[in-house]
Amino acid sequence: MFIAIFSTNINRIQMIINAAVHHNRKIALDGRSMISTLEMAVRHGFVKIPKGTFVPIANVANLHDEDVVVVCTGGQGEPSSALQRMSTGDHKHIKLKANDTVVLSSSPIPETGNDALIGNMVDDLMRKGVHVFQHSTHELDGRGRCMYPVMPALMNIWK
Repeated sequence: MFIAIFSTNINRIQMIINAAVHHNRKIALDGRSMISTLEMAVRHGFVKIPKGTFVPIANVANLHDEDVVVVCTGGQGEPSSALQRMSTGDHKHIKLKANDTVVLSSSPIPETGNDALIGNMVDDLMRKGVHVFQHSTHELDGRGRCMYPVMPALMNIWK
């Protein structure tokens, strides 16, 4: 599972960490801002992470899909972002494949032109056979949270 999220959404990242730990999954981070922001948040006590939870992004290919969650930047389709590089097959360590799941945990920022960037990225993901959960297709609210009808499907992915 891959979750694209704003690196500054520390509360949501803590929720992802908690869910991954609860379901015995490792977490890999990708994106410079994601890594530096989380390092700062841990250093200042804003995020609690049990030892052994994180694995380097380079090790993800050696793990079973059901044992790892990749938390990355790029949900806005930003050029050169982690998820964008994954979607085009240009990522150094991650090669997405059919039936992988990507959750875009944000809606497009208004008036930035990101709609087209996100659309192109989602098209690339879907051509690979990746399941994409996003606000416009899976009843995620404007903050990237799922509405009740979608929750059971997302919970099954975690299991």
